[in-house]
Amino acid sequence: KAYNEGVAVKIHEYSEKRTDPKCAHFGTCGGCKWQNMDYQHQLFYKQKQVVDNLERIGHLDLPEMSPILPTEKIYNYRNKLEFTFGNKRWILPEEFKIPSEDRQYNGLGFHLPGMWDRVLDIDECHLQEDPSNQIRLAVRDFAIENDLSFLNIRGWTGLLRNLIVRNTSTGDLMIIIVFGEDDKEKRELLLDFLLGKFPQITSLVYSINTKHNDI
Repeated sequence: KAYNEGVAVKIHEYSEKRTDPKCAHFGTCGGCKWQNMDYQHQLFYKQKQVVDNLERIGHLDLPEMSPILPTEKIYNYRNKLEFTFGNKRWILPEEFKIPSEDRQYNGLGFHLPGMWDRVLDIDECHLQEDPSNQIRLAVRDFAIENDLSFLNIRGWTGLLRNLIVRNTSTGDLMIIIVFGEDDKEKRELLLDFLLGKFPQITSLVYSINTKHNDI
């Protein structure tokens, strides 16, 4: 209510700070906001943002600030990702060429920025090391092939709600699946598939959440 948003329709000259984003979902997915800026420039502007917030907005007198320590690993650095199942995923512009009855509406990925009821189906995410991508894609495809229902986010119905992947530097791998319904047969069908497909899983956990919230 208090602001408008604009969309760039033409870029006359590209900044020397710009770089090509690695992720094919960049610009639609809200998981990464800075991929189109060179990493060294990211460090400068991220530090500037912190200092501005403390000095200009917080009115604090700061001592001399140490520079951000850069990392050698700018991708695949997360040790936990949480994905959401959705039965009305975000349809990309190029998909409107496909007749609506032929589209796949189930998806497993991230919420779109500002759209709590829309899930962007993710093909490849660069935030976490594999087998994170393989596990997400295998679970999604298995669920579709076996007619396991995806969450209807507005109606809070559906069997599958969330997939959480956690990994460690010691090679341990935890998978958590949150179900929205207590269906033992379908639940064990998916869990058995996961254990058979990915024997490197060291901890497999499930929970059943029938509440109308994510807690």
